[in-house]
Amino acid sequence: MDYRRLSRFARTASDAGRAGLSELGTRLRVRTRHAALRARYGPGAPEPYATVSVDPAAVEYLLTPRFYDEWLGRRGTYVVGGDWDRRYRSPSSTYPSTTALGFEAPTLARFENYTLFRSIRAHFTEGTPWRETDIYRYRAGRPRYGTGAEVLEDLRATDDLYEAVERDGYRRQSALGEDGPGDAPPAFDEVRVDIGRDGAVIFDDGRHRLSVAKLLDLPQIPVRVVARHPRWQRLRTEVARAADPSALSDAARRHLDHPDLAEFRPL
Repeated sequence: MDYRRLSRFARTASDAGRAGLSELGTRLRVRTRHAALRARYGPGAPEPYATVSVDPAAVEYLLTPRFYDEWLGRRGTYVVGGDWDRRYRSPSSTYPSTTALGFEAPTLARFENYTLFRSIRAHFTEGTPWRETDIYRYRAGRPRYGTGAEVLEDLRATDDLYEAVERDGYRRQSALGEDGPGDAPPAFDEVRVDIGRDGAVIFDDGRHRLSVAKLLDLPQIPVRVVARHPRWQRLRTEVARAADPSALSDAARRHLDHPDLAEFRPL
């Protein structure tokens, strides 16, 4: 018997088994969380991977550090309380959307000040070479991003994205043949946003696509909501349960044209 081959097989099987158990655990947590959301919010409860269509120009702020994969898990959607949607910072530039900025809690910053967006805008609207952008200078000086050539290659991929969207229009992940992890659908990897208590759509992840969509003045793109503030979620439930617009509160009526309420129209 080849014990070395058997040992390798055993290790491979063990790794696959652990990965399978991890995936099953993730699926169970997502399903349990969303069962709890349905029990609490009824017909207004968010679906794990539902998308809404938003105007890129209406996304004015980003959350840093982001909820997706940093403060929350990657799968499904959440309802998150607190002041994360009212905690503002005004740095002259922002990079990156990560805990590396040193913020102790999720904080809002203007998307137009985001270093990557400013660099993409300078490249496409002013003709600034990638090597002369702030994002190149930031990344080229940090080993985690690789060599200068590797940084440049990564940035040039944005050229391909821009040209593809300009030529073919903005395409959903399902149309691109992309799959989500595990049992997650393609919508898993759409641009990710959060929604504050007053309905503000806040950027969370998918920065290159949102930047390109803004620069090309696209009227709408599909997004996946990672987190909603409880006050906004309660308003969703109010609209979902209303039999007639006259039964709605003033706040709910003011937001009837909000993209996150589109699934409940017409009333």
